[in-house]
Amino acid sequence: PPRVTTGEAPIGVTVTVPEILYLRTVENIDVTITLADLGAKTEDLSISDIGGGVYETQTGATANGTDGVSITSPFSAGATEGTAQIDKTVPNVYAIWSNTAAEGGITVDVRVTDGVLDLGETLEAAEITDVITSIDGKEGANVTGIEVPGLVTPKVGDVTLTIDLKGTQTAGEYTTGEITVEASLP
Repeated sequence: PPRVTTGEAPIGVTVTVPEILYLRTVENIDVTITLADLGAKTEDLSISDIGGGVYETQTGATANGTDGVSITSPFSAGATEGTAQIDKTVPNVYAIWSNTAAEGGITVDVRVTDGVLDLGETLEAAEITDVITSIDGKEGANVTGIEVPGLVTPKVGDVTLTIDLKGTQTAGEYTTGEITVEASLP
């Protein structure tokens, strides 16, 4: 046995955990405009096995010198006359982790920072005219009160882009557009 002992001396311990708000995004969004997006009644069209071309046989049409094939576009007027606004929802664009104890939850802002979509060296362009997000059951360009997810399982956000084809008539890959996503705490 010890000859001399002290009484137990309590020592307080403080652990500080940093407040974390972590946002991870994809680098690029790739969107494909479909025939249906362009207003085509796809049930009337067939896809060719050669090159992916599209064709339609006009039922009841006969070329007889007076009548013939209809020249009415199978696509919506907007897509061919410069007023097509196409909304494309893209899932899983960003994820947020946070351990904040602050009241009010997380806020996410999305915005178009460069709406012009160029087709290579040509003068043709389409445009991203709007973007909204959907996360935690809420939707808008500015979403507030997102429940804090912790640091294990994130809250994942989708975006919906409104794309104006502006009468674009040329197929191809339109690039250079940009959106931003920003997360913040109150």
